[in-house]
Amino acid sequence: MGRLRTLILKEFKELAKERTVLLGVIIMPLIIFSVLGAIQGYAFRQMGEAAVKPVNLAIAPGSGASPEDVGLARTLAKLLNATFLQSLPKNGPAALLSEGYEAVIVVPPGASENLTSGQPALVQVYVARTSPSFIEESRVQSITQRIEGAGRVLLAAILAQAIPGIKPETIASPIITNVTYYMAGRPVTPQELQGVMSAAFFIPLAFLIMLVSAAQVAATSIGLEREAKTLEMLLSSPISHREIVVSKVAGTTGVTMLGILSFGAGFGIYYNSVQSALREVAQAAGGEAGISPVINPAALIAIAPALAATLYLTVVIGLIIGMTANDVRGAQLAASQATFILLLPYIAAFMGLIPSVTGKGALLLADPLYPVYQVSLSVIMQDKAGLAYSYAALAGHTVLWTLLAAKLLSPEALLSGYNLKARLERLRGSLKAPRTGLRS
Repeated sequence: MGRLRTLILKEFKELAKERTVLLGVIIMPLIIFSVLGAIQGYAFRQMGEAAVKPVNLAIAPGSGASPEDVGLARTLAKLLNATFLQSLPKNGPAALLSEGYEAVIVVPPGASENLTSGQPALVQVYVARTSPSFIEESRVQSITQRIEGAGRVLLAAILAQAIPGIKPETIASPIITNVTYYMAGRPVTPQELQGVMSAAFFIPLAFLIMLVSAAQVAATSIGLEREAKTLEMLLSSPISHREIVVSKVAGTTGVTMLGILSFGAGFGIYYNSVQSALREVAQAAGGEAGISPVINPAALIAIAPALAATLYLTVVIGLIIGMTANDVRGAQLAASQATFILLLPYIAAFMGLIPSVTGKGALLLADPLYPVYQVSLSVIMQDKAGLAYSYAALAGHTVLWTLLAAKLLSPEALLSGYNLKARLERLRGSLKAPRTGLRS
């Protein structure tokens, strides 16, 4: 037991000291999510401020406008707290935008007639843009929403005069909706639905990053041994190849767990930054908002065994993939390519393009890295059949890949690796070779 512990510590230290693993798996998730949270939080705050801050608007009737159109422009100017102009300057809206107005609204001829006859009144909005940023786009959307809101108020006032006794707010919103959602046969609140949607997005994303990292770290462990020429020493010692494989699985899992902890810490910073920004924006607009909790502890407990089993599978697959390469870079490249192929169904399901596993989607459970996604989705959606199918598939993969690893990770393979090209050539030659035998 002490010998195995020494091997595991050796494997862990070698991987943790490798620059590609240290930076890519352990340090970068914390840095990336922290910076991303700060940037996105700042962007949300700027977008919120752009949506609620006063806008310097100018409103003018277009050329050939009737007195009624001029009156409509004047009324809109009052409702929007904008500057009313009797007419446009010679150079048109561009001249006003160059004077400092953020937007210019032009009421064309016939707009008032359309409004009073039940037709939509189209107004032209000219906006000055300095960049294609989302912050400026939110400002433009805020302007158009204010104009549409002023139009509803104006229409309500017109109809209230024509129909005495009716409330203007009823005219502006004659029908209001109250939506009730049902999931798994029970009603859920909008807040619960928001939490489900957050979980369905963030949990698979975390799994995706974790699985890619685990495969690369496992493949790297083989490449490091090959480059350092330490496998020969290990295999010539009294240490069994089974102990070597177990130490690699355990050491790689430990390093990957550090990456998961870094990811969790970085995501926590990101989550709090975005939540704080959204709450500030909502409070500035007179409401309350935020991101619902991603997942509750009970659901996390149901997902944890699948996560642990898939992490083990990914490490084993990564070790097998690493046998095809002679150095660290080759091992990492092979792991990236292989995991990308294995994660294609996962990504398609993540985008909502995959049917249920209780139907045609059950074929996807043949992919060793797919069941963990279906487990998380089944827990979130409270799909007991999907959860049972997924755990059964995961158990089968664990047994199958363990047996396969025991066969493939032999001392000879650990030392020389798998020359896939040579093996395929030998297989092709054996198939083409003429068969000889005695005929009775």
